[in-house]
Amino acid sequence: SLLRPARPLGQHALLAAAVAPDAAAAARVGGLGDADLEPASAAEFAALQRLWELLKLDPAQAKRQLAVGPGFVLALLGTRCAPSTVRRLEEQMRLLSAAGPRINGKAVAETEGVPPHLRGQLISQLHVLCRLRGEAPELSTATQVHEYLEMRCRGLLTRMRAEWWRDEEAGELRPEYGKQASSRWLHE
Repeated sequence: SLLRPARPLGQHALLAAAVAPDAAAAARVGGLGDADLEPASAAEFAALQRLWELLKLDPAQAKRQLAVGPGFVLALLGTRCAPSTVRRLEEQMRLLSAAGPRINGKAVAETEGVPPHLRGQLISQLHVLCRLRGEAPELSTATQVHEYLEMRCRGLLTRMRAEWWRDEEAGELRPEYGKQASSRWLHE
């Protein structure tokens, strides 16, 4: 649900910290605002990811987008929600509507260490992360995805892999990143 707070996982804390260009800035909890955003908290990042996924905002998935559009959904919610909730959702939508990266799903699929069932989530997370950072990189190859996460985001892919996997070589994920748990996360 768009109205219930998304439960942040460890990966959301890592992603939120990657928004800021330095560790001191990453420690601050920010909100939404101008292009030079402070980092989101893990909870805010999770909320933005959930909004992105539930409203099907990925431009590469045009056939899967809501027929009525996100504006209609927000207007409908506005008839039943407190004005502060509507303002928060509108502000989040403004952020998510900004220019963002071009991501090839095949590039994410070919990025080493990304569990197959988490690829779609990683694409959503990249869209949110890039918008929070005010960046619109081209991520058409696995090399570009890897370099963006490892170099521009200072080792984020390595940290995400350590978060996802209990034992990567044995193919053992942490329980919260298993297939069932990850699909439940969006709708809990």
